This record gives sequence, structure tokens and C-alpha cells, in this order.
Amino acid sequence: MTTPRHRPDPRPTLYQRSRGQNEPPYRRLRIRLGGRYEYAPHEVGEPGSESWRRANAWCLRAFASWQETGARPKESKEEGLTVAVLVDRRLSAYSLRLDRMRERGQDVSAKERNLRSVLRPALQHFKDRCGDLSANDFSSARLFGYQTSLADSGLYARTYINRKLVPAVRRLFAWARKHELIPATTAVDLRDVEGLQVGDTLAHEVEPVRPVDDAVVEATLKTMLGDAVDLLRLMRCTGMRPGEACVLRWTDVELGDGVWLYRPHRHKNQWRGHTRIIGIGPRGQAILEKYRDRNPFIPVFSPRETLVTLRGRAPDTDLEKAPRAEYDTSSISQAIRRGCARAFPPPADLTRENRIQWVKDHRWSANQLRHSWATAVRKSHGLEAASAGLGHEDIDTTLIYAERDLGLVRKIAAEVG
Repeated sequence: MTTPRHRPDPRPTLYQRSRGQNEPPYRRLRIRLGGRYEYAPHEVGEPGSESWRRANAWCLRAFASWQETGARPKESKEEGLTVAVLVDRRLSAYSLRLDRMRERGQDVSAKERNLRSVLRPALQHFKDRCGDLSANDFSSARLFGYQTSLADSGLYARTYINRKLVPAVRRLFAWARKHELIPATTAVDLRDVEGLQVGDTLAHEVEPVRPVDDAVVEATLKTMLGDAVDLLRLMRCTGMRPGEACVLRWTDVELGDGVWLYRPHRHKNQWRGHTRIIGIGPRGQAILEKYRDRNPFIPVFSPRETLVTLRGRAPDTDLEKAPRAEYDTSSISQAIRRGCARAFPPPADLTRENRIQWVKDHRWSANQLRHSWATAVRKSHGLEAASAGLGHEDIDTTLIYAERDLGLVRKIAAEVG
């Protein structure tokens, strides 16, 4: 009598794998049916927990059904799961991930910070509009309906819908698929929804980011105080990102006789494994020289040190709103807005609509300094030099930052046209 290759075994076994350095392990109970494992439809905790007992009961039922009818369990999915519950689980898992990174003293990467600023509001908006729908039955048609409702509302730009809101929904269901909370076909089905095209939607368009005139920048900086002024001047002459300027430390700067090399310990594409090197020439070195006595292991530009300079004493750390040790992109943006308001006050006789337009025309952002630098370098040294200075892996990305040389266009037209 021959022995079957796989003996029936009604005892469930634990499958466990690592999710990553900052997340708890992925744990599922499974049962072997005819040489192939079937997995319980949800994760489990410690042995004896409620989730463990439910998963164990599912495995035993699956084994009994297979022995009786030979039928395998249907595709695992959590019954009754709504979009609202799925969003809450995703945001809770993300918050837990950030908390564990902070407990271990790890720096929060630029990718994580971007997720924090984009993922939460995007998913909360999706929850408010589609929270009562079934997550298991969410289809490409429903995603298309959600996308269309965003465009028809007139509240969101086409590019914001295409790049932020809809991709956040796709990532949500991809995460749910990875954790086997929904059928695998659901997340794949959502890829069929194309982005909104120009002219085919009621969503408004936004103007691309343009370089800012040096005279406007200088007029604004004259109304500002503290380290933020030098931080923005350094950005203007090096083309670095606002986040890279905020975390600049002397320990990250390689000093030399000619050009200094700055390697940020945190930058936008660090999670992709990219290395960022920023050259600091004589103009930038002159700006940084006055800060040579700062602690080399903390950011050079500090709101706290600014307060010491202005008031002549150390800040009161017991205050509820004590100044921070370093700037971030939000505080720099706030400083620019306040500087623009002082440098370019709107005339008193403007109507409300004209006043809004005035404010819009007389405001600029820190990222526009990077666009100005890229445009100037492209004009003087070429597109490849601008791409290297900006730290782009793809030269097509540089085309977004560096404006075309209109002088060259006019010259060609005069000679050829």
C-alpha cells in the first residue's frame, strides 16, 4: 500500500515574516490541504488571543470542509469591511510606525514626512465621501465616480487630483491587499482608472512654479530678521531644497580650499538610496562663515539662536511656545509670507477680489529660489549642469525647474525666422 505524499494534518501552523525594521511581524495561521497551504483571513496576535482563536477555528472548519467535500476555502477576505474602517486601520498602522521610529531615535525620512502631510488629509477626504461603501466590492467604476465628483466640485486642481487624492486611494487598497484584508483583484482593478486629462474635466488648472525675481526676494529679505534671512540667501546661491537648508550641520560639510561639499544627512530621495551632494561656492561660504562657532552636530540655522541674538538672553524653555532648535519647511514658508506682507502691503482702496489677487501676485515661496537658480545655471552652463546641481537622476525632471532661455529663442527667431 502506497503512502500519500501529503498526509492530512488538521493542526494549524503559524506563518510569520518580517514586515520591516520598524513594523511588527506579519503573522497568519495556515492549514495544509492536499499539499497546499490555505491561510486564515486575518492576522493573529499571541497564542490564546481572540484573533488566534478565531483563526484557529477557521482553519479547523476549512480542514473539515475539505475532507467532506474536497472544496478549498474561497478567497480570503474580511467580511463587512467598509472604507471607513479600512482608512482608520491604515492611519493607525502609519501612526504606530512613526511612534516606533521615534522611540528608536530614528530620523523620520522625507518619504514619511510627505506621507504625513499628504496621506492623512487625502484619506480623510476619501473616508468622508465613500466611508459607507464596502471595501471588498470597491471597483474601478467607483474610483472613477469619486474622481469625477472631485473634478465637478471645482475645489481641487486637476493635477492635485491626479497626483495626490486618487493615488492615495490606490495606495490604500494596495496596502489592504498586501495584508489580505480585501480580494487581490480589487487593488489591481483600480489601476485601470486613468488620470484626468486637460480639457476633459471641470477641474481647474494651476500655473506651474516660476522663478522669482531677485529684486522681489531682496525686498522681502530686508523686512525679515534672524537666521531665516541667511538660510534663504544660501538657497538662492546653491539651489538646495528648503529641507536640505534647514538641516545643514557643520559635521555634514566637507571644507576645502575651493568649493565646500555639503552632504545632507536627511534629504528628499534618501529613501530611494540616492546620494545628495551640494557644492557651496564663495558666496555661500561667506554667508555661512558667521555661523562657524555653532555646535557642529545641530543645524546651523536655528530659531532659538535667533531669539538669543535679538533679545540678548537664552529663551525660556518653560514657555508653552518656546522656539525650536531648527527650522522646517513650514516655519520658513511662514517667515516668507510675513515678510511679503510687510514688504508689499496691499493698497487700502482695493476691493476684496482685487486684494486677493494682489496678495497672490506679491507672494513667493522658498521653492521658487530653486527654480531661479536652475534657470540661471541652465542659461550659463547648460541643462546637464543644472541637473547635476539640483541632484536629479532624470534630466527630464530638471526641465520642470529650469525655464527656457527666451533670449536664445529671440536670437534664433531674428536670424532664422
